[in-house]
Amino acid sequence: MVRNIASGVLKYDHKHFKATRNATTSVKSISSDGQKLSYTTGKDKSNLFVNKSLNTGESTDLTVNVVTGVPKRQDRFGYQNINSGKVYNLSFCFPYLSDYRNGKWNYHPYYDAGENRNSAVSNFHVSFFAPKSYKVVASGQSTTKNGKTTITANNMREVAIAASNKFKVDHAYANGVRINDYYLASKNSKQYNKLALMTAQDSFHVFTKKIGKYPYKEIDITEGLLGKDTGGMEYPGLIMIDASGFLQKKHPLDRYNELTEDVSHEVGHQWFYGTVGSDEYMEPWLDEGLTNLLENGVYDLTYTKSKAYCAKLMHSKFYTRKNVKRANKILKENANQFINKNKKANYINYLLIIHQRALTLKTWLTNLGWTFLLF
Repeated sequence: MVRNIASGVLKYDHKHFKATRNATTSVKSISSDGQKLSYTTGKDKSNLFVNKSLNTGESTDLTVNVVTGVPKRQDRFGYQNINSGKVYNLSFCFPYLSDYRNGKWNYHPYYDAGENRNSAVSNFHVSFFAPKSYKVVASGQSTTKNGKTTITANNMREVAIAASNKFKVDHAYANGVRINDYYLASKNSKQYNKLALMTAQDSFHVFTKKIGKYPYKEIDITEGLLGKDTGGMEYPGLIMIDASGFLQKKHPLDRYNELTEDVSHEVGHQWFYGTVGSDEYMEPWLDEGLTNLLENGVYDLTYTKSKAYCAKLMHSKFYTRKNVKRANKILKENANQFINKNKKANYINYLLIIHQRALTLKTWLTNLGWTFLLF
């Protein structure tokens, strides 16, 4: 079974967004070794059951010829007009082989508010063509010459691509990892770029120390608009950040804090699900749950230059090493007290308890006037 996931994405888009109805996806052919193969679909048109049998130990090559239109939508898959230019986010639109487990093909319906991926680690080799005025950003490592971008993404679960004729780029390093920030020019771009890079650096330092080494050489951050209630989106080696607070006319005060939360959260996904893979649809606590723990209970409770710079931009004096230390002490006391009263709870429940205590502490500190500084 081959998954043409764009079918599920566009079905959702057509139902909820009129402007996307011109975008369609069509499978032109599926072939193997030069021979055209027949296929059927299930109720979910994303599922392509290809008429090709293999015995144990055998392998084959499949060529899937698909033409998919890109919808006009502020989303992880779609294009948008920003600052007299265009930004294309290309993900959830590339066909891939479904997992075969426990005697059946494993798949999940498209879920717009979350993820439905559980693809195997693979090696990707991609040739991507765009006008010469566009900067192309992708998972893995890439080189561009005369409008052709060659992408190599080894040992990754999937590939995402972003492209824009308005991207500017800046770089930083953390623990030997190159961080590339692709941002859009605006009157707030200097603050956005500096804070995004600082947060990514601090997140890599903290998460590497707490969890382990990031397995790739670089990570890309792309700026755009991702729609209501979406702060960012994660892929191996690439994260998309919603910067509506920096790009649109209204600039709420908490946009600086939201940026640190979004970047630290999406960087955390490089470990959960990017490295420690899981079935995001069936077991979201293994990626979103643990990443929320990293964002709220690790990054937010570690004194960092990025949070200090965030506090400076917000003209606040509450964010100090002393106060962060105090917050950690309170969290530890509350968590230990709760765990000691529930000694029969397993270790997974301990993690959830600590995360809940971190969120409770966030509310408590907010009431004391620490709003948007630690969390």
